[in-house]
Amino acid sequence: MNKKSKPAPHKRRSMVKPKKPVKMSNGRLTNYAYDTKAMIEALPSDSKNPAQLKRGIVKAEKILTLSYLNKTETKKVEGKIRKMEKAIKGNEKKKS
Repeated sequence: MNKKSKPAPHKRRSMVKPKKPVKMSNGRLTNYAYDTKAMIEALPSDSKNPAQLKRGIVKAEKILTLSYLNKTETKKVEGKIRKMEKAIKGNEKKKS
C-alpha cells in the first residue's frame, strides 16, 4: 500500500505535459517540458525592485538555455532581459 510520491509542489507547477511531444535541439522528443509561456509571463519585468529585477534576469537567462524554445519565445525573453537591465540602470541613476 505504498503511495507513489508526487513531485514537490514547486516542480509540479512548472513541469507540464505538453499536448504533443516537444522536439529538443538535440533532435530527441520529450514528453515533459517546462511551460515556457507561463515562465516568460512570470518574469518580473515591470518591477521597480532592483533585487527582484536581478533575480529575474538570472531566471530569464536560465529560460534561454532550454533547448525547445522557439524564435518568438526567445525574442520575448531577450526583450524582457533588456527591459529589466534598463530598469536597473534607471534605478541606479535616480540614486546618484
